[in-house]
Amino acid sequence: MAGELGVLNLYYGRVNDCGTGEGRFDSNSPYECERKRCLAAAEGIRRNLLPGYEEVKVGTKYAVGSEDEARRLIKFCKREIPTSIPGFVLEICMHDKIMFWRRIILPGFIENDREKLTTILKSSGIVPYVYNLYVGIYEGKDAKRRVKKLLERDRNTALRDALKFCEGPVKNFFES
Repeated sequence: MAGELGVLNLYYGRVNDCGTGEGRFDSNSPYECERKRCLAAAEGIRRNLLPGYEEVKVGTKYAVGSEDEARRLIKFCKREIPTSIPGFVLEICMHDKIMFWRRIILPGFIENDREKLTTILKSSGIVPYVYNLYVGIYEGKDAKRRVKKLLERDRNTALRDALKFCEGPVKNFFES
């Protein structure tokens, strides 16, 4: 996965450790035992991402607020951007939990494509997590108007912030 690519951060999540042991993950390690540990963690995450399993705990929310929304956005991206690759990036295992980033890799997109990608993602109908925050803050008859105004501004910001761009492969990335 070399070259320029966009990375859409969906959320930062955690699952039970599946017996992988504590520590950072390094799938490029020269040690076979570490590579096997990464593969075991990846399999555990894949199993937890299956519909109906629902053992994923979503921590920091970026483009979406749940795995259900992530699935819908992945399905949309596969249709609208056929080169998109859904997956996750292993981070660390601690306190019996595997921490990972849920991401969509968008090969061939560069920083100048940020606005174009934001427009495509907005057309998915997925509302970034920021909407739920506003609904909780503003209550009463004026709430819908305030939320709508703030949402349009922050929806663009949330999607733009969730998009990152890089060159070269994404370390510890596994397709889901």
